[in-house]
Formats: sequence, C-alpha cells, structure tokens
Amino acid sequence: MTNNIQEVLDLEGRIVARKERQLIHLLTEAEKRVQYDADYYATKGKHRSSYLDITQYRIWGIAEDSLTGEKQEFPIIPLFTDIKSRLNKRRSTPCMISLWNVYGDAAYNRSRELNWSQIDESLRYSKGFDVEAAGYIEVLYDAENDRFIVTKGQHRIIMLWLALGDDALIAANVKLLDNDYTEEEHITSESKSHYVDAQKIARQKAHQKGLSAYVSGDEDDIKYTNFILSHGIGVKGKMHLFPQCSEFKRDCETPWAVMASEKISKENTSKALHLLNKYLPLKDKVIGGKSIKCVTQYLTMFEDKITNTVKKNEPKWESNDEFVNDVFKYIFNKRNIASNKWLKGSQVLRGENITLPLARLVNYTNQYCAENTITLPDGRKSDDGDWCSTAEEIWTNFLQDTPRELHVSINSLID
Repeated sequence: MTNNIQEVLDLEGRIVARKERQLIHLLTEAEKRVQYDADYYATKGKHRSSYLDITQYRIWGIAEDSLTGEKQEFPIIPLFTDIKSRLNKRRSTPCMISLWNVYGDAAYNRSRELNWSQIDESLRYSKGFDVEAAGYIEVLYDAENDRFIVTKGQHRIIMLWLALGDDALIAANVKLLDNDYTEEEHITSESKSHYVDAQKIARQKAHQKGLSAYVSGDEDDIKYTNFILSHGIGVKGKMHLFPQCSEFKRDCETPWAVMASEKISKENTSKALHLLNKYLPLKDKVIGGKSIKCVTQYLTMFEDKITNTVKKNEPKWESNDEFVNDVFKYIFNKRNIASNKWLKGSQVLRGENITLPLARLVNYTNQYCAENTITLPDGRKSDDGDWCSTAEEIWTNFLQDTPRELHVSINSLID
C-alpha cells in the first residue's frame, strides 16, 4: 500500500460502500442468551453473567405502575391484522404487532452487538417490562416478505419477549416499506434517523454511532473512513459495507482517530497509517488513535533531524522514508514491540496525550542508531551521544504542555 498522498487521495475517490439489508432475527439472538437453568450452564463452563435470567423476568412480567402499584397496560390500539390493508407509505399507523416477525438491520444498526447488560439492567430496575417508558417502537412492514424491520426499538422487543414470552404483542408505529425506492435509498434514509437517535438518546459505542453516521451520509465520517480504507486498513464496525476489503488484516477503532493527526499533518498521518499497518506485529489487529497521532507527531516534529540523519549517512538511504522504514522495522519486527508495550501507561494521561509513546519512539530510535553505528544528525558518531537527548530544545519544547512533575519519569524512558 502506498504512502504517497496523491495516490491515497485517488484511492479514496474509488471507495464505494455496498448498502444491502443484513437482517437479524432478534428473538433468535435472544434465545442464544437466555438462562433457564443456572446449574446446566455451570456444567457447560458458561459464566452465569453471560446469560439472561429469563425465569426471573417471567416472574415479574409487566412492571407495576409507580402510582397505583398495579400492572401497567398497553395503549388501546388496533391489532396489526386489523389495519394491515390500510397501511401507508408516507405516515405511520399505530398498532400491536407480534414480536416473532421482527428483524433488525445490521447494515446500519447494532443488531449484531445488542447491549445485553443494558437489557438486564433495565428489566431489573423496573422489575419487569416498563410499558410507559417503552412507548412505541418504529418499524417498516415489508409486505412482499411479510416481515417487520425495526428502525428504533430493538432492545425493547427483546425485553418484552423476556418478560412475557412468545405470544407478546408490542406497541409499534408501522409504516409500509415503499417499493418505489431502492434498498440502498431505504437504508440511507433509515440510518439518518438512527444516527440522530444514537447521538442524542441511545447509549452507543463510538463505532456503532460511526456506522449509522457513514451510511446516513455524514461527510466527515465518510471522509475519515475512506482515508483509512485507502491505506489497506479496515474501520471497526463498518467492514460489512466493504466486502471488497475482506483481505484487510487490521482495523482502526474509529475514523475520528485520524482527525487530531491530520491537524498535525495530513501527509504524515498517511505515512503513519502506512508504517503501522506494515510493521506492527501480526498479533496487533487494532490500530488505535494514539498510535496514529504519535507516529504522525514523530514524523512531523523530527522531520529536520531525520533529513540530516539521511544526509550524514549517504549513500545508506536515498530518502527520509527509507530511514524511517528501517527504524520501524527494527522496533516492531526485530524487537517485536507490541502496541500494548509501546503505549503502556498512556491511558493515565488526559485525552489524546501521546507523550509516553512518543518518548519510547525516541528511545527506540536512539537504540537503533547505537546498534547500527549510525552517524548522528550533527555529524557525531552514535557512541558519542543519542540521536535525540532529553536536553535538546526540540524535546524540551514538546514537554512544555506536560505537567513539570512528570518530566523526570517521561525523560527516564529516553535516558
């Protein structure tokens, strides 16, 4: 994979997502998680917390009204069979629908990553299914295949089934699937509503929100996702949209990870992605935001020092890229430094702070130069000093934004 910025831009323009329905039968997924007999699962080596305690949920059933103490009741609305012939493509019709015919769409929704702990927590908090809190789920009725596609309310469907069983009906706003539009157009439209919900209401992980953002057409998410894909690196939670990229071996946790790096240098962000994908040990399947930002900072901050190193060692390297590739090959291939070792401790520093991993990169570069008797940027031999010392202005200036009490421990990683 290239690290030439123009070639990367050309590749970005050729990336096309495949938007196709990926329907998941929600209650089939729920059945895999239920716990009827704790002793049985214990003998199978399954952890109790991995399963939903359906026996307790069924005892509770519907939650009690907080005022009267009586069981809550569903709204008085018609059954689906009573209004089926009057369904509309333009507006929703409220009715009670069966749970067993409802599917989630993993093309943009988190149907493969349902929050089971949230389901359990909600049922236990309300001691049953909370009708009042549930409101109405939103579904499309696919008349051709006689099925419902839920756009909002996946978790509520599962919670009601856990509480009441197979015969339960749930209140839904039902709209007829409009065959005047393509499947891709439907998915894009549904994902826009889902993305707003994921941002404002539902608790979702970054990559889950990122999926609906991309599918709905969010310009920034598309920009950063395509930029990462153009380097032969996948993006967590989105790869079902790109079957043509199935051979990619690593994923970036989120496309927003490159945003901070591009503020430093877009060209060096591209080079950082290339270097990490090429040289990280094979067991490192995820490229995190701190890794990308750290390498981008290294390439940008030490550009002059790298250039002078190449000049002082002619004709060993013909370009800065050749020197950097040798350094990274030494770090991640010869030394087999894994990401967890390289990034160790960085989580204790606020936000996107990359001081610790950057200090380690400097230390590894010093070691590479020493072991390979590289002439240093100022012309000295490597046994006369380090490629970069903690006393140099370029490093002391970088540390100015780091609390002074941490300087000694950070510098010890280099010294």
